[in-house]
Amino acid sequence: MIVSDIQFVIVLYKQQLAASKSFLALKASLDRLKEKGNLFIYDNSPEKQPYASLTQDRFQESIYVHDPENGGLSVAYNAAARHAGQSGRKWLFLLDQDTTFPEDTLEQYLRSIEAHPEIELFVPILQIANGLFMSPCRYKYKWGKLMKSVEPGLHAFADTVPVNSGLCVNLEAFLAVGGYNENIRLDGADYQFIERFRKKYPTYMVLDIRFYQDFSLFDTDESSLASRFSLFLADVSNFERHSLLDSLLYARLAFVRMLHLTMQTKSKTFLSMYLRSLFKNNAPKATLK
Repeated sequence: MIVSDIQFVIVLYKQQLAASKSFLALKASLDRLKEKGNLFIYDNSPEKQPYASLTQDRFQESIYVHDPENGGLSVAYNAAARHAGQSGRKWLFLLDQDTTFPEDTLEQYLRSIEAHPEIELFVPILQIANGLFMSPCRYKYKWGKLMKSVEPGLHAFADTVPVNSGLCVNLEAFLAVGGYNENIRLDGADYQFIERFRKKYPTYMVLDIRFYQDFSLFDTDESSLASRFSLFLADVSNFERHSLLDSLLYARLAFVRMLHLTMQTKSKTFLSMYLRSLFKNNAPKATLK
């Protein structure tokens, strides 16, 4: 297993590549290996940005796609997967824009993939600002729950699931399950992918590596929260449903999110948005702030 077998992808939104924590951490990890990687940058920002001068020293190939319409995470990851397939890569390594990780990260991924050829998905332990662990998390009845501790090693999807950032997936397996649901722009894109993935592959490997991520759970600005909630409602309306129970569980998910935001902000905004969404086939569109 070598670095050139991996297609790295970073999705940006209203952030310069040079300021992306994930980009800087990836470069540092490649520097430690003294290797050049292959980078696919998908930029959902309104304006284009320069990238070539930032990538020429540590990447043998860097592809930049600008999507001012903000197609979202799922479209970005699927586009990177198509490019990876056309380029003969074997693995897809997903990153958002705001995750930090240790310099020896790639060494550990390469070593673990080499040691476990039967496993199709490798992930880190992902910690957020309150000290809890966001990935892997408990996932029951369509509900993800943060964990106080995570053990590295082989995990079953029946017990826990990982989220996007740091997810390294075998490209053939990614394509075999249909990739990401492109109707989901942001919220739940990872859970929807895992719903597809675990039907075919029951286990995944959690590496003994700790990633750290900024997370909007701690946002307190009401307008920003409302914009994000609007996106959430739109995404929930597009979740794949295979039974009446799925529909009921997703309805509960939206209701509880509304209730939490209403109590947090003491505002009727979120109840109004939730009620409007009940009477529409699709929730209102919005952009992140």
